[in-house]
Amino acid sequence: MKTIIYLVRHADKEKDLFANVQPIDTRLISDEKCILSIEGEERAKEFANISELENIQFVYTSNYVRTFSTAKYIAKKKKIKVLIDSRLGKTKEGIESNDRLPDDYFIKQWENLNYKIGNGESINETSVRVNECFNEIINRHKGKNILIVAHGSSIASLFTQIGVVKFKKTIEERKIYFKDELIYEGKIKFTTLFKVELEDNNVVAIKTISF
Repeated sequence: MKTIIYLVRHADKEKDLFANVQPIDTRLISDEKCILSIEGEERAKEFANISELENIQFVYTSNYVRTFSTAKYIAKKKKIKVLIDSRLGKTKEGIESNDRLPDDYFIKQWENLNYKIGNGESINETSVRVNECFNEIINRHKGKNILIVAHGSSIASLFTQIGVVKFKKTIEERKIYFKDELIYEGKIKFTTLFKVELEDNNVVAIKTISF
């Protein structure tokens, strides 16, 4: 029985329109609330109409506003509910304030998959929860076509479980492989779409879909 999982990073998020007001949210809450940019909304509308997703039967997102906002157009088109699971969220960064992360934070995370700061998560810890959610979705919807809207870090972390991620010196040099085939290189861009094919819960193919 073949199951198809589509993984997509959310559309472009808004960076420039926010101003801090009192009370100031923690970095995590502020990040969860971040909306799509105007360009991101347009991209999400386009994404909902691509032919590859014509047969989608279920849609899952993380608990972030930007992932739900990316999914809402295709969910409305298909007349289905968006199912939210917080385990699909991005890697928790571990700082409470909105101060800038260390310049080498993302490099260190991929050089050492157990690296984390403060009360944050490592890539390995992210991969465990995302993979747990991924497997539950597969078991719940065997033989179906499912869309998961998540984040660059959660998708890349999942690939450490179901594929191979090789890292050199920068995120741009990171390479994702499945069965020795290169499927993606660099930082996962907004609305990058991956198609994961499974036979009896075993991943048999992964490819990047262009649109």
